[in-house]
Amino acid sequence: NNGQTCVCANRIYVQDAVYDAFAEKLKAAVGKLKIGNGLEEGVTTGPLIDDKAVAKVKEHIADA
Repeated sequence: NNGQTCVCANRIYVQDAVYDAFAEKLKAAVGKLKIGNGLEEGVTTGPLIDDKAVAKVKEHIADA
C-alpha cells in the first residue's frame, strides 16, 4: 500500500515465541521488494501517492 487506501495494518503484533522467525521472514520478503517507477519492469512498489502519505510514513517511523 502506497497511500491509496486507508485499509492497511498500522501495527503487527507477534507472539514472543515466534518473533525471531517472523522477523527473519519479514526481512526476507521486504528485501525482495524493488522500489521505483511503477511503470518499470520488475518494480513491485512505486512511490507514495502524495505528501500526506509521506507524512503518515514519517509518523509511523517516529512511533516505531
